[in-house]
Amino acid sequence: MTDGDRGAARASQLAGWCTVLAVGAVTAVACLLRGGPVAVYLIGAGVTAAAGTALAVLGLRGRPRAASVGVVVLAAVASVVVPWHLAQAARTGDALWSLDTAGPAQDVRVHSSGLLFADQDGLHAVDRADGRVLWSATGPAPVGGFDVAADGHVLVRFAGTDGLREAVWLSPAGDELWRHVAGPTDDGPAAGGQVVVEHEAYARPVAAADGVLVVVACGPAARSCSYVGIGPDGRQVWSRPGAPWSGVGSGAPSTNAPVHVARVGHPALPRVAVVAAPDSPSPAERPAGTRVPAEIVDAADGASVADLEIQDVVAVVGDLVVHDAGPATTAGRCRLDAVDAEGVLTWTSEPPCLIEGVTAGDRYLHADGPSGSVVVDATTGRWAEIAGSGGDAVPGDDVVLRRAGAHVEGLDPATGRQLWRRPLSDPAHVPTLTSGHGAAVLLSPAGRSSNPFLAAVEAAPGAAAVLVLEDRTGAVTAGLTTTETIWSTTPTGPGQAAVAMLDRIVLLGDQDT
Repeated sequence: MTDGDRGAARASQLAGWCTVLAVGAVTAVACLLRGGPVAVYLIGAGVTAAAGTALAVLGLRGRPRAASVGVVVLAAVASVVVPWHLAQAARTGDALWSLDTAGPAQDVRVHSSGLLFADQDGLHAVDRADGRVLWSATGPAPVGGFDVAADGHVLVRFAGTDGLREAVWLSPAGDELWRHVAGPTDDGPAAGGQVVVEHEAYARPVAAADGVLVVVACGPAARSCSYVGIGPDGRQVWSRPGAPWSGVGSGAPSTNAPVHVARVGHPALPRVAVVAAPDSPSPAERPAGTRVPAEIVDAADGASVADLEIQDVVAVVGDLVVHDAGPATTAGRCRLDAVDAEGVLTWTSEPPCLIEGVTAGDRYLHADGPSGSVVVDATTGRWAEIAGSGGDAVPGDDVVLRRAGAHVEGLDPATGRQLWRRPLSDPAHVPTLTSGHGAAVLLSPAGRSSNPFLAAVEAAPGAAAVLVLEDRTGAVTAGLTTTETIWSTTPTGPGQAAVAMLDRIVLLGDQDT
């Protein structure tokens, strides 16, 4: 064979291997772009590596050949190892820790000792750093709910289907201070949110300080109530008569604005309670704009620290009492006043009227207004209106999340200004959005990613994706793609979130927060 024939044969071989290389590369890239099956991707990557090696052997000599073969081998290994590692991280969320639970972890909250959650075995406190169980509280029935005081005390309510109910008051370290039991023979049923102390059913607690829990009991007509302080020894330390505000004692909101206030992210029970004068007409009974005398009461000893005349309580945020102060000077607005624990007027503001759905966080009040969501800074009275968002806005103390078409936006609650914006993985589905404690969480059905090693998981029925973000920047700190049922997602710290599944809870996010 002449040199020319050998050259032609070599050129033909090179052309053939180039074709094979192109076919393998196109196959592998198509799988990356479309999330194709992992077997097809591996075949494409393997064919590409084999063709690249053959081209290096045929086309090069000496050290260049060896170097090129080495590069091809490294690229082939990386094309498998890197997406496989990323898929493993997505399947596990690169969890900081995982803890088995007795059924789904319910009502996960941030506490001074770490995290609190309830499961079928009781209430548990875990160390947020490593998931170690610090203490547990158990009762004769499942946990019906719990409340956390500003100083770390915890009230746990156990409520069984057999009528047995218990209320347990715990120190910040989880030590039991008192436990009151009400059996099925006690008079009258107890609603799910009620606390039974010494055979008396009280509405949910309204305040706590220095180990004293303030609960409320109202008469059948909800015209008169008793505000009672229960001390660390489980005995009544003070009591004073009063009248109910919207929703207090009745288990339902009044028909008069403002509606019953819910809480964002379970802020701690405030240190003060607002007690209306006894026999005052309820908000639904008195004419619009009518004010009633009231007192700000210290939860620790029941002492009156300030006298007020107000229309209705909007919220108690920390030691600030925000109340409806009547008509505003501007049409379409309502006046709000904030008074501190000493009775000093802190601010007056005239935001758009809070129509319904008032929620209170550690700093901001959120509600639906005439043209969208209204956010009021409870510390300053400054307000912002997020036009057109309505029920699409998810409130938080650091960011307001809102779906905008095929995107999710993070908005500054103080100004309504957009902080960040990111596309949804599957715009056809509405994601579940939560925010608080420096994190934002997006929960949605798993979409198609570019990782073939995740294709089988993403295509499985019920597969879900969790994305954890730093709330002020939108930077992704963790992600989880799973076929396990996700019960809840709870922001727990800057760039961190707890994800509760059917039988375990995991913490996702940055290690250093």
